[in-house]
Amino acid sequence: MKTLSVLTALVVSLFLAQPLAGFASRQPNREPLPNFDKRTGQEAGSPTPERQAALATLRAKVPGVKVEFEGVTGAPRMISVADGFLSGASGQGKAVSAATAARFNSDPDRATKAFLEEHRALLGHGAEALSGSRVKRDFTATNNGMRTVVWQQQVGRIPVFESVLISHTTRDGELVNLSGAFVPDPEAAAERGRPGTAVQTIAPLITPRAGIKAAADNVGVVVSETEILPRSEPGADPELRQRFFAAALSEETLASLVWLPMEARELRLVW
Repeated sequence: MKTLSVLTALVVSLFLAQPLAGFASRQPNREPLPNFDKRTGQEAGSPTPERQAALATLRAKVPGVKVEFEGVTGAPRMISVADGFLSGASGQGKAVSAATAARFNSDPDRATKAFLEEHRALLGHGAEALSGSRVKRDFTATNNGMRTVVWQQQVGRIPVFESVLISHTTRDGELVNLSGAFVPDPEAAAERGRPGTAVQTIAPLITPRAGIKAAADNVGVVVSETEILPRSEPGADPELRQRFFAAALSEETLASLVWLPMEARELRLVW
């Protein structure tokens, strides 16, 4: 059976084609669909010369540091060290200078923000990127005091697709690792995706029903827009969350707005 996921299914309608869960065809014996991402970008693991220089600076401070790069935006998606931490206690030392750490003395996210600020050339942004984001999770493990914080990047309170930053710090404030990737200057990237339009006035180019149909077409499920019926009214939230159903679809489909990174400097608003 061919399936599509609820969130990505509508993103797929314009740019992607991948097998996830939300749509189903009437032909259960076909081979699984291949995973395609048609967005532009560089190959993962191929940083720009500027990032290579910034990586060399980090490695000089933290020998053995490992950095993996994301393919669409080119940003680091994982920064870690096999034996040790990225910073010393209280977010100071190793990869973070005392002067940079001092700028965030009273901040509970001192270790993370100081690292972002110190290595903005590598990441493409500094600590300011967190100010417009939403904290999705913030918890401390009871067994070892490890604190985990997950930030979701957003523009106009609409999330950026797969754009999260996750930090882990010890009870002593040492930065263990960073994972995920943010788009640098997301507001400018959103306006670049729709030239001549202010980010506050950007609207999707198609209706949610059209997005659902396009996603269904993409995996060989035949359904017309008139067959796609609302199960709920659009939400009051900026994402305009709304549920739809159709006889040709195996489950309810949740449509919601999301910013899709096309590359490091361009976002597009899609369902």
